[in-house]
Amino acid sequence: MKIIATVTGCLLGQWANYWNGMSMVVYPPEDLYPLVMPSLKCIASAVLRFMIGVLTLILVKTVVQSVTLKGVLAFFRLRKTDKMLPKVQVPYRFITYMTLGVIISWTVPILHTKFGLARAGIYSEVV
Repeated sequence: MKIIATVTGCLLGQWANYWNGMSMVVYPPEDLYPLVMPSLKCIASAVLRFMIGVLTLILVKTVVQSVTLKGVLAFFRLRKTDKMLPKVQVPYRFITYMTLGVIISWTVPILHTKFGLARAGIYSEVV
């Protein structure tokens, strides 16, 4: 369930990237890519990108879990003690993990771009 929801969110995020013109088809060069050691700036940027992504995911997951659980309980007119029922857990988990997939594949790369930490080839690495 979590995997299906996360993949659905990632696909929606990638569709949003394509719709906004952030992804493109790039054909790889004929020769091999050069192998270089990463610089200190490259390593620092990678650590910052990682921290921004993880903090964003933690914040969004906390907020979405709370809001979704309250919304699903209100929709079914149930008490908080009924939160372990399958008809509450399925939409609660699906919405939560789908939102995380969208955040991972769409919002976090936009944040990296806004902070000046984006890599030039981020959308062309997977062909």
